[in-house]
Amino acid sequence: MEIIEKGKYSYSIEFKNSNTKNQILLKALLQSKLLGAGTTITPNFNKINFNATNITTLETLLEKYKKERNIAKLNYDETSQLLNSLSSQIHHLENLNHTFFNFSLDKILVITKNSQKIFIHINIDDLMTIENKSITFITPFDLKLPFLDPEIKKLCTLPSKVNSKCIYYSLGCLGLYCLFSDFGENDHERKLEQIKYTKLYWEILRYMDKDFENRKPNFF
Repeated sequence: MEIIEKGKYSYSIEFKNSNTKNQILLKALLQSKLLGAGTTITPNFNKINFNATNITTLETLLEKYKKERNIAKLNYDETSQLLNSLSSQIHHLENLNHTFFNFSLDKILVITKNSQKIFIHINIDDLMTIENKSITFITPFDLKLPFLDPEIKKLCTLPSKVNSKCIYYSLGCLGLYCLFSDFGENDHERKLEQIKYTKLYWEILRYMDKDFENRKPNFF
């Protein structure tokens, strides 16, 4: 995958090869309208073109804030934009019977359009097919990855299935980390006391609910 700056305020995300995962990822992005008006996809679904003021990764942005503010975290509004963007992306992937199982800071793009930040996850290695509300793990993966749902961490045999809503737990963990610079998943309710009764408070609680059926996108 390559990010290409084609001209002033003009970018594209291009995959070397066209395959099902690339097509699903780009089609969901187009349907979500996250990248705004004028966004186009090539006929073979290996490249998406869009306008932006600037592009970086979430990892790089947090490192920048670490240098400027001595703490690597987003503010409240940026975290809200992060969760809004990624929950929309997940929702449109679900409509195509796919979802992510985790997030990676270096694979989340921060796309600035004027003063607004849009966040999209572009790691197709984290993309999985949904069948009967479940995703199936067939090959080994690192159980120590950050932001993993506890149900995934419990897996000890392959193949194994988990509820596809596990990604919302990961989204909640990501929000916690970006807001407080602390994973805090084991005591997330205590951490959230700092923003009690705000929109983000209820949103993150919902994403990390033990009942999978209560985990829903922000706009439901």
